[in-house]
Amino acid sequence: MAIAQGRRDEREYFRVQTELPLRLKPIGESERDSLAQTILQRDTVETGDIDPHLARWLDRLESKLDHVLTHLGLDVEGMRPTERLPVVLSGSGMLLSAIDSCRDADWFLLDFELPGTPDHPVRALAERVHNGPRGEVLALRFTAITPEDRNAVVRYTLDVERKHLRHRTERRAEA
Repeated sequence: MAIAQGRRDEREYFRVQTELPLRLKPIGESERDSLAQTILQRDTVETGDIDPHLARWLDRLESKLDHVLTHLGLDVEGMRPTERLPVVLSGSGMLLSAIDSCRDADWFLLDFELPGTPDHPVRALAERVHNGPRGEVLALRFTAITPEDRNAVVRYTLDVERKHLRHRTERRAEA
């Protein structure tokens, strides 16, 4: 795995090339605001009757159930089934190969899973930044992601970078 090349002085986060289980759903502008609010309020309690710890636990359970349904090949919320896709990931967004059904959309609901112990499911709303040449790639900027999920993405990218550097150092030592 290698770092995607770019002007480091303009980047807010590391970018790494990796492969992730990913689902994305093109959404319209009419859905955008309500989805953003839902994503950002995931960690908050909507009623005083529920203990905040229980509410967070229930939210994680719901997210895990979505992932179980996905792994069983069942469609969740009209999203494309999960595919393991190569992406360039950073704390601010991702770059991936364009998918035919997504070429014309400007907004996307993303669900992806960061490998780890345990795996960390992430849900984010993303805006198309641009298409690459001939619409071959899709560059997305996270517009709604919880601080916890963004931190998990940043930790993951730093872990990937650390492994890459360690592997490169070991190869040089063997040569």
